[in-house]
Amino acid sequence: MSKQQQKKRSRQKKTRKKGGGGGGGGLVGVAAAVVVLGLAWLLVWPSWWPFSGNSSASVPVDCEQALQDMAGAVAFKDSKPFRALNLANAVLSGPGPAACSLQHSEERFLLFSRAADVYSHMKMYPHAIKLRLKGLQALDHLQQQQKQPQKHADDPVVNTALERVAQAAALATDMYLNFEYDDALGVLESTLQQYPQQQQQQQQQQQQDVSVLPSEARAVLLQLQSTIYECKGDLPTSLMLFEEALKQPGVRPTLRVMQQHYDLLQRTADLPNMPTSVRDAMLSRLRSLGQLLTGHGPWASVQQLPRTFIPELVSEPQQPSSSSSSSSSSSSIATAPWHDPSEHRGVQRAAQLLREHTDALKREFEGIKERGLLLPERECIHDATIPSGTWMRYESTAYWRPHASGSNCSRDTPVACRLLNTLRNETGLHVLRVGYSALGPRAVLKPHYGMTNGQLKLHLGLDVPTREEGGGEDGDGGEARGVDGVGSGGGEGKEGTVPCAFLKVGDEVRSWATGQVLFFDDSFLHSVNNTCTRERTVFQVVFAHPDAVALAQARRSASNGVGDDSGEHVREAGLDETLRSLLFGSIGDDGGDSGAWAAIPDH
Repeated sequence: MSKQQQKKRSRQKKTRKKGGGGGGGGLVGVAAAVVVLGLAWLLVWPSWWPFSGNSSASVPVDCEQALQDMAGAVAFKDSKPFRALNLANAVLSGPGPAACSLQHSEERFLLFSRAADVYSHMKMYPHAIKLRLKGLQALDHLQQQQKQPQKHADDPVVNTALERVAQAAALATDMYLNFEYDDALGVLESTLQQYPQQQQQQQQQQQQDVSVLPSEARAVLLQLQSTIYECKGDLPTSLMLFEEALKQPGVRPTLRVMQQHYDLLQRTADLPNMPTSVRDAMLSRLRSLGQLLTGHGPWASVQQLPRTFIPELVSEPQQPSSSSSSSSSSSSIATAPWHDPSEHRGVQRAAQLLREHTDALKREFEGIKERGLLLPERECIHDATIPSGTWMRYESTAYWRPHASGSNCSRDTPVACRLLNTLRNETGLHVLRVGYSALGPRAVLKPHYGMTNGQLKLHLGLDVPTREEGGGEDGDGGEARGVDGVGSGGGEGKEGTVPCAFLKVGDEVRSWATGQVLFFDDSFLHSVNNTCTRERTVFQVVFAHPDAVALAQARRSASNGVGDDSGEHVREAGLDETLRSLLFGSIGDDGGDSGAWAAIPDH
């Protein structure tokens, strides 16, 4: 073999290692992605990350570098996801240089799977699905090639069986995120049937047998099936599959998995028309699991079980003093489901700015809705059995939206973006993201937890319908009822009307009103019920908990030392990184208390 050939093979090996391509490494990466994307859709990417969507597509000079760039962008190591999209388009559209000739099956598989990751990352699921299928075809061809004698002893051998499982999981994930639930289930069922279940007593002898599906991989596929059935509205089947995944030999449940189990078990136990004995058994298991979570995890209460929990933020609400005024509001915010904007000077100013922008924001929302820019929410917490109960959103700060030049905010929503800048400049709040949310008539969002207690939310009512007293809106009769059958809880409405769109956080139900602001902590258990006969629209502002910002600043200072003389821009970027890690880091993903888990009653 010539030196040039040896050098090229060395580069290919490095590319596979970095990208998780060959040797079964991709299964671990895809499995982690499936758990994050498929099981709860709770991971929110840092939407303040800057990028420009105005770069032009050009054929990359180095195919291997393009692979690394695409992988880096998906992992947010690269700050320009649109650049990765352009790279994917260029590599696939050709003709490209010799390095991207796509003549080798392994190279085709790497390119197709990596480009599919980029398209999925940018919410372009139909494109991702097509590329996943092409990648699977390349794997089939590669598998046939590997049955032939190798030309060189050091030729790498891709574990095509494990890669096929990984790509099948990724394909099913893209399909269900594209609302192709039955097709996604078909892919998973076919994959599970193709590979026999690995028996615990055979694990030592069969570790190298690629025809046997490892228990951990089987658990990932079962959990993904569970997620899809929940999206379809079949909670009992979803719970059954989730618990089957937990029983796989050698699978150790983490605190994160325990929290997901509690969440799913809670929603299933709340179903109507369930036999009393079955409900009682579920509630008993729910209590046992809740005790384990609060006893072995960081959480203080089962009423507040977000994916990421920061114990340092837990504090008791302060009793208001008769001599206090809004001008002397605290810089700290106590732990509670609901808050009054006057509790914090910055939040009070933010609420005022939001109210002043009600009409302009409403007009902007109507414009993006007419242009078809709203996206259906893929977090499967809405009741899928209600045809009209859609949930549509537009995230102005989302990374997949083309941003205005020199901005990290969408060029489609200039009003929201100007307001975002004003909020950041005038309130002192660390605003993470802003966007519009539209909930269809009769829509129900099932009880769920937010992602972290390190963020708080403001909702401005843009178009909130009400129901006439003693009758119904648009002639629709019936009593206005809140979430879980609870009353309106003192919501506001027009004179002679009653509210019909409700938000329950903790044990208290409130209602939105046009031009009014609600301030709450969504890390507490919360649910939504729009009993109105038309859509409810709000503008949402999500900002970092002020105490979380102070904690991140303290950690940043401690890591840099007192004598940090970095420039302001560098310090701000470092703070963003520390804050993002604090707010969106995961709990218990690296292990679990199997002894504690064993104390849960049998499933």
